Amino acid sequence: MSCSKVTHQQWTDNSAARMLVQRQGVGRIRHLSGKILWIQNLVLQEDVTVGQIPTAWNYSDVGTKPLARNRLLALLNQLGVTDPITFESVGQEEYELAAVKTQNEQSLKRLTKAILRMTAAWGLESGFHVGAEAAQTGEVCQAGQASGNDGNQWLWVAMFFMLLMMVGFAIKGYFMWKQVSTDLAHCWRQVGDEDAYVATQEARIDALMRKFETLEGQLQNVMAEMKDEIQTIGNETSMVHDYASGLHYSIVENGGFLRNGLGLTHQQWVHLTTLERANMVAARVMGSVDYMRAIRQRYGTEGPADETDAVPMEAENTASSPSSAETISGLLDFLKIEHNRCLENMELWDANAIQSLILQFLEEMREASGSDLMRRCVSRVAEVFMDLHEKAIEQNRWESADRYQSIAHMYGPD
Repeated sequence: MSCSKVTHQQWTDNSAARMLVQRQGVGRIRHLSGKILWIQNLVLQEDVTVGQIPTAWNYSDVGTKPLARNRLLALLNQLGVTDPITFESVGQEEYELAAVKTQNEQSLKRLTKAILRMTAAWGLESGFHVGAEAAQTGEVCQAGQASGNDGNQWLWVAMFFMLLMMVGFAIKGYFMWKQVSTDLAHCWRQVGDEDAYVATQEARIDALMRKFETLEGQLQNVMAEMKDEIQTIGNETSMVHDYASGLHYSIVENGGFLRNGLGLTHQQWVHLTTLERANMVAARVMGSVDYMRAIRQRYGTEGPADETDAVPMEAENTASSPSSAETISGLLDFLKIEHNRCLENMELWDANAIQSLILQFLEEMREASGSDLMRRCVSRVAEVFMDLHEKAIEQNRWESADRYQSIAHMYGPD
């Protein structure tokens, strides 16, 4: 390895300190530290070089004195400090602002020096010195005075042209400023219009977002309701299936069979529900024993003990005729026969009206009895069959219309 001399560069922003270390000895200074003399010796031997640096870029101020935030960040940027999170240089923006400020100051200094040089070139500074020397010596030179007057005239001419140039620049600057102001006003109007449009669009977007949130909430509620409804329907379907399976098993176990094993239509389901309700009401009114006896009499005997309760077919037909229905029980049997006839002829609306009439009679039997009840029931039968007669005429069912009319006349008032 070759041995080479290392020169240390020392920068300072203090001119007095720089001059002190570049001289030799104490001079007129009464109190001086010995360290200064040692530094003077190093400067003399050229081991240390001392230079001037602006105060704004003196890095040694970091940590030695309180600094403003912008200047501290600018100095840290020049020292190479980086942010440990973003890995970006610290104070880049502050450094650029400080550099622009320093450049402006240097430009102002150069302008000041240029003005001083122009003043010296025009003779203002030399004229002042000549006047001062003449005043001291008392000498007067006519030629010199003439020459001085000519110089002053040219000076005034130059100043006049400079004034014209300044006025021209001022007028030009005024028009430029006015044009810039107009352009800026136009730009600001455009910015205002754009801001208004953006605000309108933001309001529309907010309204659409609120509407979307409302619709989303409604959709979620509907979906929840549909899920609950599907669950309920599924449970009901399962219950109906279990119920139908039990009935099917019970019928088959007792030696029966299903005529409609593949399912019932909607009208058949309505008829089934109505019959079930009528049977329930009849069982409550008549009692379980009388109700079962009536069932056995209607569908035939099951054993020797029930032969006395059996009713011959001719007697049943005779009791079910309109003229022989003198009791409420006979009237109900007659209405049931008419109900079955309507179902066989697929006259479902008529069957529904007769079934509703039967249910009304059964409800009234639970609350009242006697001749008044029989009279009300007969009158109601006449009204219902007269309505059925009119509907059958409208639908061109002439045979049913004649039958309904005859029944209404038999049960109607004389």
